[in-house]
Amino acid sequence: MKRNQYILIIIILIGLGLRLSVSYTHTYTNDELSAIKRLSYNTFSDLITKGVKIGDMHPAGVQLFMKIWSEIVGTSSFLMRLPFVLFGTAAIWLVYLIGNIFSKKTGLLAAGIWSFLLFPILQSELARPYAPGLFFTLLTGLFLIRLLFLQKNKKQLFKTSLFIGLSMAAAMYTHYFAFLMVGFMGLSSLLFIKQYNLKYLIFAGLSAIILYVPHVSITLYQTGIEGGIQWLAKPHALWLFDFLYFAFNESLLLITILLIPFLIGVFKPSIPALKKQTLLLFIWFFGIFLVGYILSYVQTPILKFPVMLFSFPFFVILISYYIQKVSPKEDNLLPIFISILVLLSTIIQTKPWSKYHAEVLQELHQTAFQWQEDISPKNLSIAMNVNDPFYINFFGQVKNQTLEFIIDELNYEDELKWKTTLDTLSTDYLIFGYAARTTPVYFFSIANHYYPYVKKYKKYNNSGVYLLSKKARDQAVVLNKKIIADFPVNTKNWIFKPTALNQLHYRVDSTEMYSPQILLNVTQEMAANKVYLSFDINSVNIDSAAQFTLVIAPENNSLQPILDANGNPIWIGLNLETALIENQHAYFSINCPTQVKQNDKLKIYIWNRNQANMTIASIKIEAIENIWN
Repeated sequence: MKRNQYILIIIILIGLGLRLSVSYTHTYTNDELSAIKRLSYNTFSDLITKGVKIGDMHPAGVQLFMKIWSEIVGTSSFLMRLPFVLFGTAAIWLVYLIGNIFSKKTGLLAAGIWSFLLFPILQSELARPYAPGLFFTLLTGLFLIRLLFLQKNKKQLFKTSLFIGLSMAAAMYTHYFAFLMVGFMGLSSLLFIKQYNLKYLIFAGLSAIILYVPHVSITLYQTGIEGGIQWLAKPHALWLFDFLYFAFNESLLLITILLIPFLIGVFKPSIPALKKQTLLLFIWFFGIFLVGYILSYVQTPILKFPVMLFSFPFFVILISYYIQKVSPKEDNLLPIFISILVLLSTIIQTKPWSKYHAEVLQELHQTAFQWQEDISPKNLSIAMNVNDPFYINFFGQVKNQTLEFIIDELNYEDELKWKTTLDTLSTDYLIFGYAARTTPVYFFSIANHYYPYVKKYKKYNNSGVYLLSKKARDQAVVLNKKIIADFPVNTKNWIFKPTALNQLHYRVDSTEMYSPQILLNVTQEMAANKVYLSFDINSVNIDSAAQFTLVIAPENNSLQPILDANGNPIWIGLNLETALIENQHAYFSINCPTQVKQNDKLKIYIWNRNQANMTIASIKIEAIENIWN
């Protein structure tokens, strides 16, 4: 066995060890549990119709495989994920084979980088379409390169075209972006086709299309859903740079180490016969990004970091080809050295076994259940904002440790629903948490208003659970609070009409559309999300038909509106009339939007939408220590 083969085996074995250990350490994620729940359909018809066509936005391939595999091994996370880990590990070998077409050093270096980067490691642990989609995309790429540049024998060309058709179809059945990727790869290959192999490429494409025909009705239904993938934002102008920074362990040191030899290699002479191959890899990575970027604006947003897994290995192979050009021809020290650096970056800088990299759902259930055991269930209420209660209670099924929720879903506009629910509670304790759903801090603030004392809490990645109490003796967590504005007790920095202020009350009516206004300077703590802002408004003599909105409008130092990811001015508004008319008191809390930086401004005022009458007794703004998210 040659030295290169020994090195490759070591790279693959370490890559397998990383993927297996990370898979064992991390529990099921939200997306995986969605797929697990949909395995409960017993008939093929129900599985396809309810578990895939209506219940999912992916092709049927992976869900069908998981159903068959679960009948053999059950739903244990380690065993369920094992085939996906193996797909991800096999992808290392395919990266090597494609890189080896350029040179042995390119193959080893690309395999080492791919094996040890955190991004492909994490995507390989999940029982989701990413690892198999990656495998079949790479397989398609390998056979396409062979057909285009390496083979002329008719028997070989026919076999290769058959494998291209099969691997394309498999990718199409796995993930829609993998579908788009292999389709783009096939079409872009026409730029390099010769007359003698054109018919084989056409045969491969037609074979894939014919094999996909049984799935067409499902695809047409899913892609015809109005609104598309509404939860994804449109990519911004520098999205690709953000992705590359993320994909290379978010490490400027690692990027610099790779960038320097890459730039040197770019200016070294290339083998003329490989120029077309390098151009093809360039097209496959940057071209599919451009297609995804355009589709995200003309149809529906489809770009997110995980789907770039299908094209990213071609970028890794491309840069590996240029990096290896800086070292002597027969010397493998550079691939070994860089592979070790990537491995160290992943282990030391990213801590792959940390819970930070996964949605923590099992620990959330265990913590909440233990608190329930410590406190009488009759004196305890449990509320969670989750995509499905099953995703939490899955972890208690074996021991019959099911949690009963008074509420399990809260959307942005549900603050009144949340207050109404809390109004009905007579228990002294409340467990409140969230998992894998955006849960604004005002929901915690409202709960904390009814249950003022924080007894315990645990925060995880994209999840958290809090034990709140009505009893002062239970207060174990004291939140730091600071009043930063209090009108009319202190009118400094407030802009208002002096004639409307009378005996510490401020009158708004048909002649006064806006309340007093303040321009708050954003502190480092606000920008870093270490504190949140709490607004407390009291009123008297309000019209029954009044319409009032609390407005928070961020501005930069030039007093220009700060824009969101889609280029629109950020404007946060909360309608106050229901609370003010019923209770003459309203409260609301926000985190600073992520686009707002230190020393930016927050313009804050109340908008009298229908120019009704109201007397404002007080507007108080506090900065409160953020233990929520």
